[in-house]
Amino acid sequence: MNLLHAVVFVDDHCALVVRFGRRHPQDDKSQVPQHVTCQHANDTHSKHAFFGEVCDALDGVTQALISGRQQVLADFGRFVDQHRPHTAKLIAGYERVGHPSQAELVVIARKYFAQYGLRAGNCQLE
Repeated sequence: MNLLHAVVFVDDHCALVVRFGRRHPQDDKSQVPQHVTCQHANDTHSKHAFFGEVCDALDGVTQALISGRQQVLADFGRFVDQHRPHTAKLIAGYERVGHPSQAELVVIARKYFAQYGLRAGNCQLE
């Protein structure tokens, strides 16, 4: 089975979602953002709408790693648990990071998924 992974970098204002295949390394040669969205206000409604857009961008993904600052990760995790339980099921983990490049995000995610796959008894990345 060919799994589709994603790594998400989310901060207070923007989110970047990068998708890549598990078994086909060539899939990530031309990594372009699949979805970029911005939050323009700090009220709860707009924050929920922003987090909802991030969740929507994960449609079709088998597993996702969410990365960002600790507080944003906590807020996003609470939102997903309360409002998007179907998205919560595909999140493999949360990783605190600064502001990595898109290529660095994919490297972080590949390492994480390799370790996650070994713990879960899944096949290794090729």
